[in-house]
Amino acid sequence: MPKKSISAQLLLLVAVFIIATCGLVYELVAGTLASYVLGDSITQFSTIIGVYLFSMGVGSWLSKYIDDNLLRWFIRIELLVGLVGGFSPAILFLTFRWHPPSVSFSMHSFL
Repeated sequence: MPKKSISAQLLLLVAVFIIATCGLVYELVAGTLASYVLGDSITQFSTIIGVYLFSMGVGSWLSKYIDDNLLRWFIRIELLVGLVGGFSPAILFLTFRWHPPSVSFSMHSFL
């Protein structure tokens, strides 16, 4: 196998590892933020994990429609995910500040 091909594969592997790590961090931050604001961490983390898995399934289904310029699409999508994931905590805090939930989902409201 040519050296250039091995280095390209290694670069892709490192990029995928970094992207997967960022996805896990985004998931944990969103779950933590939702549990701080809404309470009931089990429900919030379960919801966040479900939404992430559903989104991954939708992305996998949509990937069959991408036929050309795979690298360009990969870079575009990952930059978009980075922007959305990076700004999501601030957007969620502002959203909860301007539009507080009308019903508390915490167990304390049942006690």
